[in-house]
Amino acid sequence: RRRHQLKMATASALQGLFRTRLSLSTVPRGVFLSTATEAAQKPAKKAEGAKKAEGGKKEAGASSKASKKDKATPFPPPPPLSINDFTLLLKDYGVKGDAAREKSARNCTYWIPPVDVKSLDDKQFVRGGYGQRIAQMASHNHIFQDVFSEAFAPTKNFVVSFGETQLHRGNVIPQAATLVKPTIKFSGENDTPFAICLVNPDGCLSSSPSSVVHWLVTNIRNGDVSSGTELVPYLPPVPFKATGYHRLVAVLLHQTAPVDWALPAASTFLSERHLDTAAFFSTHKLVPRGLAFAQLIHDPAVTIPGLTPPELMPLRA
Repeated sequence: RRRHQLKMATASALQGLFRTRLSLSTVPRGVFLSTATEAAQKPAKKAEGAKKAEGGKKEAGASSKASKKDKATPFPPPPPLSINDFTLLLKDYGVKGDAAREKSARNCTYWIPPVDVKSLDDKQFVRGGYGQRIAQMASHNHIFQDVFSEAFAPTKNFVVSFGETQLHRGNVIPQAATLVKPTIKFSGENDTPFAICLVNPDGCLSSSPSSVVHWLVTNIRNGDVSSGTELVPYLPPVPFKATGYHRLVAVLLHQTAPVDWALPAASTFLSERHLDTAAFFSTHKLVPRGLAFAQLIHDPAVTIPGLTPPELMPLRA
């Protein structure tokens, strides 16, 4: 380890020396003269710049405060691993306990094979920083601003797939793959009830805070979706023509109280599926624990049977 640190320090020092020589060799002779002239004029320019800065600060004060509120705060990167977590991570990769692999890891020659995230348990999922990466991509795609009331890092390995097409962290999926109900995989927790909500925050054209609910199942026990209560039957996503990419967001929610809610009417109108998800989660005390999302766009070759066409949809008041 010490030998490797020494190699890295020597390499960085040589790179810095090479960059300095390269920058000096590529500067024309006339530049040195102009630089000396600029250095003599610097004190006067500094005084002028200070006066301008004082006046500009007062004008920009109010506008900067307003712009800070409008900007979405990016989700922080994963925290550094502790020694204990790093040791457990080495065990996950099969390095700890194998003398040959430990030696190659110390010499920086050990190749870590690709990890099948679907097979990880919740502890390995959190330890590997996968929840933090999902949260960063969700923040980038404005998932937290449009679906939730606050940002969070998923703590459960939540796998959502339409056949062989899986929802990851904003990947593009074909609309034809979503015609069938998705398969869900997650680990249960001692008979604790969970709920699954599948929404499209870009599918509601008449009211901005709402999303279109495509599927809602509650009271799921031991990771078995068939044991739950289907409050909203599955409806495939409907990205309208010329509306760009729509986000499809699947959320795993921990139930702390029974959910007493259902659709206002059994209708094929999309307007009946409008829901303010942030208020709904807060009212029914649903805590998000897992997250997966993808993007899809209108496909003219796909038709959804039994769905009322968009031109016949009544607009909400």
